[in-house]
Amino acid sequence: MAATRGTTTCMLSNYEELVKTLDNIAGVDAEKVIKKCTSDAKSRAQAWVSAAVCEVYAIKKADVKAALDGKGKGGGQLKVEGNLVESVVLTYKGRVLTPTHFKMKPTQRKPKPYRVSQEVFKGQRKNLLAGVFLAGSGGEGSTQIPFQRESESRYPIKSIKTLSVPQMIENEKVQPLIQQNIDEGLSKRLENHVKQMLAKAQG
Repeated sequence: MAATRGTTTCMLSNYEELVKTLDNIAGVDAEKVIKKCTSDAKSRAQAWVSAAVCEVYAIKKADVKAALDGKGKGGGQLKVEGNLVESVVLTYKGRVLTPTHFKMKPTQRKPKPYRVSQEVFKGQRKNLLAGVFLAGSGGEGSTQIPFQRESESRYPIKSIKTLSVPQMIENEKVQPLIQQNIDEGLSKRLENHVKQMLAKAQG
């Protein structure tokens, strides 16, 4: 399956109020602080997004990061665009993942009958369709992924897929968590930059 894509715009909720406050603090360059926070948004957005996704989905942060770092085979990526903290635009893409990323059980094929299950949403383990079986993915290592026959014959078979990270990011429960993480994260970074600037001015 091809990579899926999406775009999300997040805004620092109290941006205007913060700018006014910064303008009234002697020794603080509001424009410089905003630029620093914009840089923070670009370097930390992936962590904020991953944390939000993992609040809802039973996937590891490392797997979300790997799916968005732009280095893997799936061509995943997360970009933060915009020059001001008031409008942070997240553009992302990534391939559809297999159940191995969602606490799949069992992880290796067993000699006797078994039923493959996964936990996509936290606390909601579900069985895959009867007849799904595990086999080597064809890549390096010993990872086994679930397959399903497309007919009563032994072949052809197709691998089972779940969701892509972009689809998880756009979940209605994840979106407000991303906004919250960005809002809290940038507020803390802004406060930190202001303190550093004031300390420098007073020193």
